Amino acid sequence: MLGVQSSFLVSEPVCSKFAYEEQMLEKMVRSEWKMERLVDDIDNFKSEWKNMNKDVDTKIEAMSTQLNDLNDRMTTIAKKMEETKMEEIDQRAPTVAFSAGNLKDLSPSTGQTLIFDVIDYNEGNGYNAATGVFTAPESGWYLFLAHVCIHGGRYIAYTIVNDGTDVLRSFQGDNKYNICTSVSVVTKVRSGGEVKIQSTIPSSLSNYYQDSYLRQTFSGILLSYV
Repeated sequence: MLGVQSSFLVSEPVCSKFAYEEQMLEKMVRSEWKMERLVDDIDNFKSEWKNMNKDVDTKIEAMSTQLNDLNDRMTTIAKKMEETKMEEIDQRAPTVAFSAGNLKDLSPSTGQTLIFDVIDYNEGNGYNAATGVFTAPESGWYLFLAHVCIHGGRYIAYTIVNDGTDVLRSFQGDNKYNICTSVSVVTKVRSGGEVKIQSTIPSSLSNYYQDSYLRQTFSGILLSYV
């Protein structure tokens, strides 16, 4: 008896070497393309960063130049303001200073203004030799000085008055000799304010003394404007 033998062949997938290499090549091409894109992106970023830094540097330089120009202008303005201020001060008024001597009445009564009728100098024309009153041409701080001499054995008493207010009182005397004394005071005087020296004791008690050597004076000077 003859036997019949048959066989069945099962097909299995065959891995083509060519297909594998093709896939690998495709992957490599894609990777290379991606890498090129990445390199391009990096180069673009570097270029943008460089341009941005350059732009920032340019702006910083421009701002620095503007700041220097502003500082120069501020310095110039400040200098001009100071010069203008000094010019205004110089132009406000001439120097205010006066000195007068020769007491007209050597035995003034209480409340009487001492009149020094010989003017040594009168810058600003504030002192009136007819009345003995100084009228301030400018508001400011003033220094006033009184130099008076007393007859031996007699007394004097007086006050420096600023617009009706006593700013300095003095009482002087000597039992035997003719003497001279000086007093001074700094006081603020308004423009148009009046300063004078007044006797504060009766004429029967006071007795000023003067000769070619012992001379009475009333003087003042503007120290600063206010």
